[in-house]
Amino acid sequence: MNAAPPAFAHRGDDLVAWSDAYAAGDHVSATDIHAAVAHALQPLLPRYRHLRAKHLFHLADPTADHFVQVQRGKNILTLEFGLTHHAVERSRAALFGPADTPSPHAPQTIAMWSANIGPFSKSWPLSYRVDWPVLGHEGLALALPEIQAFVEDHVRPYLERHRDPEAIRATCLDPHPRTAFFLQAASTVAAVDHLMGRDVLGGSAAGEGL
Repeated sequence: MNAAPPAFAHRGDDLVAWSDAYAAGDHVSATDIHAAVAHALQPLLPRYRHLRAKHLFHLADPTADHFVQVQRGKNILTLEFGLTHHAVERSRAALFGPADTPSPHAPQTIAMWSANIGPFSKSWPLSYRVDWPVLGHEGLALALPEIQAFVEDHVRPYLERHRDPEAIRATCLDPHPRTAFFLQAASTVAAVDHLMGRDVLGGSAAGEGL
């Protein structure tokens, strides 16, 4: 899936056509929407554990915890995705002290939300929108291959790329497109520099063993 499915043509800047396309068909419940999306994504995320109650796919390995979460607010489906990089977070704690106990079900190091991606986004410009106002069965059938394509073409490469601490640092420092949101961008950059043995805050960094 290296190109957007034809259904993306419904979207553009015609909001009425976009909304109507995903409302088509008999009403579908939120429970059935989440179940269908989870079923569609499972083959693309085969090593991930699906936490049904949180609509979350989670993969833990020695490098990082990876997250892909399906969200639905105001009847619009979106995806949040990101990771908690273990060495970067240990480095941050070594520099700035331990943080409050983080949620085990949310990315702490780097993340992005599909609502901030699309043709009108200054953060992550994309030729098509990646939020889905699904209300009907026909609309759900329209959305599922689009969601799959977005995960395969953008979400998985994003997560794989940011397993590298230097990629996390580069994303922090790249002002446009700002393809992440950070609570602590400055400390993330410092944590990566410390981890990689570079000077931090005017002092010598030695991140070996983190």
